[in-house]
This record gives sequence, C-alpha cells and structure tokens, in this order.
Amino acid sequence: MLNESFRLRTSHGELHLPARFLAAIDLTRQRDGIDAIVTVAADRLSGFLLEPQFRFQTPPDTNAVTELRRELIAKILFRLSPPDSLARPPESLIVLRNGDFLGGRIQPDKLRIRESGAEPGEISLASLADLTFSELPGNLVRVEPAHGDAWEGTLSPLDFQIELAIGLPVTVYSDRIASIRRWTGLSFELAGRIGIPSTPAHRPAGPANVISPGFVWIPPGEFFLGSPNEEKDRELDEGPSTRAIIPDGFWIAAHEVTQADYESLIGRNPSQYTGDGRRPVEKVNWQEAIDFCRALNAREQAAGRLPDGYAFRLPTEVEWEYACRAGTSTRFSHGDDPGYLETPGYAWCGHNSGSSTHPVGTRKPNPWGLFDMHGNVWEWCLDAWSGAYPGGTITNAVSAPQGSLRVARGGSWLYDPRFCRSANRDSYGMLNRCSDVGFRVVLAPIP
Repeated sequence: MLNESFRLRTSHGELHLPARFLAAIDLTRQRDGIDAIVTVAADRLSGFLLEPQFRFQTPPDTNAVTELRRELIAKILFRLSPPDSLARPPESLIVLRNGDFLGGRIQPDKLRIRESGAEPGEISLASLADLTFSELPGNLVRVEPAHGDAWEGTLSPLDFQIELAIGLPVTVYSDRIASIRRWTGLSFELAGRIGIPSTPAHRPAGPANVISPGFVWIPPGEFFLGSPNEEKDRELDEGPSTRAIIPDGFWIAAHEVTQADYESLIGRNPSQYTGDGRRPVEKVNWQEAIDFCRALNAREQAAGRLPDGYAFRLPTEVEWEYACRAGTSTRFSHGDDPGYLETPGYAWCGHNSGSSTHPVGTRKPNPWGLFDMHGNVWEWCLDAWSGAYPGGTITNAVSAPQGSLRVARGGSWLYDPRFCRSANRDSYGMLNRCSDVGFRVVLAPIP
C-alpha cells in the first residue's frame, strides 16, 4: 500500500496515524459513518477516516498503481511491523464506552478517589487491576486492587493523557471511559473482531522441549466469558458477560482424547461408536476423565516427560472457552454465521453427523489450530456447574468442585449447530456416561 499515513477524525480530535503502525482498517460500518483502525499494538480507534481513496502497488513488485475509493473497500490488512518498532510496551489499557481500546502509558498515573465517608486517597494506577467507571451520575468508580478487596468511590472528572505504544499522544475525558485496566493483551482479542489473525505467543522454553506435538500452547490473556444479550440463540446461563483473566499460559490438546489414546492407557474402550480408534472416546464419566489425567501424569512422569511444575488435567471452563474462541468474540470461532451455513465445515453436529461421532481433526480447526471445539462430542470441564456467571471480573482458578453436576462444553454430533456456539454450555451428573460426551486434556502449571 502506498499511503504513508492516515487521518482519523475521532472524539479525541483528529489523529494522524503513520501506515507503518497500522494492522488493519475496517470500513464495514460506512452506513453509520464509523470507521475503525487497529494498530500494530492492537489499539482500536474509531471515527471517520478522512482519506477519500487508497493507493496500492499491484502487484507489489511492479510499478503499477491502483487507486480505489473508500466505498469499494471493506477491510485492509497490513503486513505487521516488528514489535521493536513500538515506542514502549503498553502499561495500561483504557476501554472506552464506544468499544475502543487504547494501550500505553497514562497520565496522571496517580488518582485521588474518595471512598464513602472518607477523605480522598491517592491511588496509583500501577496498584490496580481494574478501575471501572459507572454510567450513573455522580462520577462513581469501582476500584479493584491487584491485591485486596474491591471497593467503590468517586473520582472527580478529569482528562487522561495516554501515550500509545506506537508513540501517539491521545487525550481522553473520563466520561468516555468504561474502565482502565492493567495491560494483559485483551485488545488482541478485539483485533480478531475485524479479521486480524490472532497468533498465540511463543512457547515457553521448558515445556516446549518435552510436550507432544499434539498439544497447542495457549498464551495468557483475558476475554469476555459468555455471550452478549443480543446474541442469536443465546441461553440465559450464558451470562451475565464476565471479564475473565488467564494469568498463566497452558497447553491444550489439539483434539479430544481418542478411543486409541484411552484404551492404550486405561486398557479398555467404553465407547458406543467403535470401529475406528481415531474417534473420540465417549461414555466416559467425569470421574473417569479425572482418572485418565492421573494415569497420564503418572506415565509421563515415569518416562521423564512431565515438565517440572506442570500437570495434566481437565480444562477449567474459563480455559476451555478462551481456547475455543481463539481471540474471537463472535458466536463461533469462525464468525457469527447467523444461518449456520459454515458451521458444518467446522463441527460434526446434528446437521451433518449421520447420528454418530467421527474421527477427530476431520473438520476445520479454529484460529489457534484446535479441532472439534465445536461439535463431535461435548467435553468435560473441571468445574462444578454454577448455573450463571458472577459478572464483573474473575481470574482463572483451579478449585475442588462441589456437588454432583459438572460443566460440559462444545456441543456434539447429536445437537443442532446452535448448541455448538462458543458460549453455549451444558451440565451433566459427574457419573453420567453419554455417547456424545468425551473430553480433552490440558497441561498447565500446578496451582
């Protein structure tokens, strides 16, 4: 592309953005006059792009130049610049009410917040996990410290100055802010909304030397667990939408445990749909899935292949949905697919399964290379069923499940495609054995 810079008129003023710092331009909302730009640092800035046309060298190795008016373009993806082109890594993330995300260094970095009935206290942004701004009158904020309990107070209106990681200064007024957070890479998830490939971070040196190639490294980060109220075919137990933080990366199997995997370790195959060892094992209850993980740990430790400080287990529900979404926020990891026309290409479900399981890895993978996160068999998670999410912010945690119901995710060969959505969930008794329920395992740090 030959344009060297772009002008974006925003609520923060007119911004001049060098092309070398851009990852994508989204012009799909031209009808309501809103354009969006995503930077190489995964900031999202919306407004009105002032360039009437774009100049391309086509093909790139010739002198031929093509000019296209903005009305003819939906999205532009740029070849990403190396990370060392950034001024500095982001320290904080400002989430705006219009959906924009800005990562960088914020001033002022110390705020005076008055807790009910107390004198204003000075709070450092570095000590906070999240500062949420209420939409109600009164300048209310919810303070979530990195350590300690959350509390509410009032913050006098003020302008925040944020120097983006690409070196661009932006002024943001507090009434436009939804929250200020510590930087955890969440905006890469937003970048995925407009088609930027979201690639997991590099594998850690220790586990990468010993882990099977059948596992995929999932980086730490955060996302919104559950579905928004307006999602088509949403069910009540998919909310309220909850911000979930994954502080540690983990490995997850690229597909479900197969019948051959299970039989080689446990010595039997309980499945109903046999005849091909590549099919997922099913009719395994939750306790038997736990026992499989214990046996796998014992075998790999005896063979010297289990990394120090790591263990195989079932994924938590947070880990499962994070890996399933793979940086997306749409109904499926391949998009919203409102008519379920594309879903059969990614999932064995009631529309294409022929009423049985199928060999793993025979549908398309999600953006992080994971197969069958949609369909084939429901997958056991580690968690007890809670019925609804807590809302607010949670951090992924492993705890001893209580009660007899356990979470299962992903849909199956038996169910309609709507049950294969990323946010859809179900529960089964921990001793239930069903011909459409199996599991996959993760290798994660021991808590």
